[in-house]
Amino acid sequence: MFVRPLPLAGRRRGTRGFTAVEMLVVLALLGLMMLMSLPALMDFFRSIRVRAAQERLTSHIRLCRQIAVTRRAHVVLEVEGKGSPSTYRAWEDLESPPDYTRDADEPWVVREDVQLEQDRIHISDVYNDATPGNQHDDTISSVLESDKVVFRFDPNGQVLRINQSDQTEYTGDTVLRIRLRGLVNSGRCDEWEVSLNRPGKVSANWWKIEEPDNAVPADCGM
Repeated sequence: MFVRPLPLAGRRRGTRGFTAVEMLVVLALLGLMMLMSLPALMDFFRSIRVRAAQERLTSHIRLCRQIAVTRRAHVVLEVEGKGSPSTYRAWEDLESPPDYTRDADEPWVVREDVQLEQDRIHISDVYNDATPGNQHDDTISSVLESDKVVFRFDPNGQVLRINQSDQTEYTGDTVLRIRLRGLVNSGRCDEWEVSLNRPGKVSANWWKIEEPDNAVPADCGM
C-alpha cells in the first residue's frame, strides 16, 4: 500500500521575496516623502525652541519670587534685549537697601542665560501694558533703559521695576510683558509674551506672525 507523505507544516508554494528593483523603488519613495516633510519638521523644531525659551524664562521668574519669599530676601532679575544680546540673570541682593549690583558673596538664583542667543531667540522688548483687559488697545510703552530692565522681588511676594539711574521704584506699572521672538521660516515668526504683574503672577501668551515675501519683523532673532 502506498502512503502519500503529508506536506511540511507552514510550507507554501509559489512564494517569493522582493526583488532589488522593488526595494529600490520603496526606498526612493520613502526618501521622497522624507524630503517633502523636512521643511515642516524644521519649522516644528524651531517653533519648539521658541516655546522652550518662554517656558524657561517663566519658570525662572517664578523661582525668583519663590526664593525671595522663602528666604525673606530681595532677588534682583536683570533682563537684556532689543539692541543688546538677549539674556537674563538673577541673584540674591544681600545689601540693605539693595544696590542692584551682584557682589562675589551674593548667590546666583539664575546664572546668565546664554541659550537664547544660541537658539537665536530674541527679547525684542519689555513694555508696560496699562490696559491689560483691553485686547484691542495696541498702545504699549517700552520700559527698557539702555536695552535693559531690572526687577526686584520682595519677601512679601511683590515685584517692582527699578529705575537704573537713581535706583528708585516704579509704582505705576500695571502688567509688564517680556516679548520673545524667534524665526520659524522666512515668512513666519513665533512670538511669546511672558507677563508679570506687581503681586507676582506670571502668565504667557503666544502669537504667530506670518508675512508674505520675507517680510517678518527684523527682530525675530535672525
